Amino acid sequence: QRQSTWGIRSRVHVSMLPIFKVLTLLVRQLSKPVAARVKLRAAEHPKFRAQCIRFAQFWHRFETRLSARFLGYETRVVTPLREAHAVERGAEIAGEFTIFSIAVAVLGYEYARSSAKDAEKERKLDEKLAQLRKDVNSLQLSNERLLRVVFPEEYKQEVKPDVVALINFSQTTNEEGVAPSQL
Repeated sequence: QRQSTWGIRSRVHVSMLPIFKVLTLLVRQLSKPVAARVKLRAAEHPKFRAQCIRFAQFWHRFETRLSARFLGYETRVVTPLREAHAVERGAEIAGEFTIFSIAVAVLGYEYARSSAKDAEKERKLDEKLAQLRKDVNSLQLSNERLLRVVFPEEYKQEVKPDVVALINFSQTTNEEGVAPSQL
């Protein structure tokens, strides 16, 4: 605990940013073997290799044209990558996409879990609020009954039928002739 400038003691909370960075690093490290397996698969499997080459060539053309436009040049033809370089680049992009997908899945899971936790907390608060409202209404009715019993002359003009029934119920006697308040 530490003393604030106003003299109030408060707990020091750990910042979420370092925890988030550590978790992000952990997800990246755990995802790297999966990404390495994807890269290895790109080199071995012919169809996946062709997809990697196609995507790497597309990405190379897109990146080259975008860079040229930012520099003020116009490009009509982009020299394609060599096949070995395209496979390596495509596999690298596929590996990074795998890491990114795993990170997004982890964040999505954490968001869903947090949302469910918040919804449960809100439901409990709503139940508590409903119970408190019920208790307040019950206390208001009890107070109204007591006021009408203690000060009957002041409440004769504005008595509501349901309140009169409650007052009469509290003043009635049972089969033995004993009022509930006398029990």
